[in-house]
Amino acid sequence: MVVSAMNNIGDITRENLVSVEQLSRFAEGLSTQSIKLGQLVAQFRVS
Repeated sequence: MVVSAMNNIGDITRENLVSVEQLSRFAEGLSTQSIKLGQLVAQFRVS
């Protein structure tokens, strides 16, 4: 029973790691997109 519980904890930990890596890549992509959007918006001038 303890071994099974430890295996479950290991599985959940691995799943969490995958989720964190995916979220990190997603955040990097959003950061890149926001920089590009900021550069595009900076080209406009209000008169």
